[in-house]
Amino acid sequence: MWALIGSNPTHAKPTPKVRNAQGSLLVGLGLGASIGQNTPVSIAVGGHLGYAVFDGVVPGVRVLTLWSEAVATELAATLTLSPPWKTYIVPYLGTEVGGRFDPIGNGFMYGVGAGVYLGRVTANYSLKIGYMYRKISYTDDFVFDASRPNFSVSLQF
Repeated sequence: MWALIGSNPTHAKPTPKVRNAQGSLLVGLGLGASIGQNTPVSIAVGGHLGYAVFDGVVPGVRVLTLWSEAVATELAATLTLSPPWKTYIVPYLGTEVGGRFDPIGNGFMYGVGAGVYLGRVTANYSLKIGYMYRKISYTDDFVFDASRPNFSVSLQF
């Protein structure tokens, strides 16, 4: 008597991680340029370093240097919040508080923004696209609107 017994092997499928999973180190890199009709060309290079203390909760620090007719530097503490979704598109909220240092003087900077991460959750990189509503206060009488869209590549380790 012959018997044929078939079985389907079961393999444990790893659960996809969530965007900004707890314990992840996040590194953001950005490069930008501004060309206006009556303004000089400006080049911006920046970076962000954050650590996910919980899924979707990433405190960090951001540095940005701008080159134009003069050089300006921004340094800010940041907080990024994102839901623990396992999807290609993940929204985020962000806030920052810090300083801007340029020939005008030293300014207090604050902002809040929102956007999306685009990319596979299992990948170590994504595109981060959003808008930041930002103000820079040099004095009580001089508050500069530095709101702008932002675009960066976010690396996750």
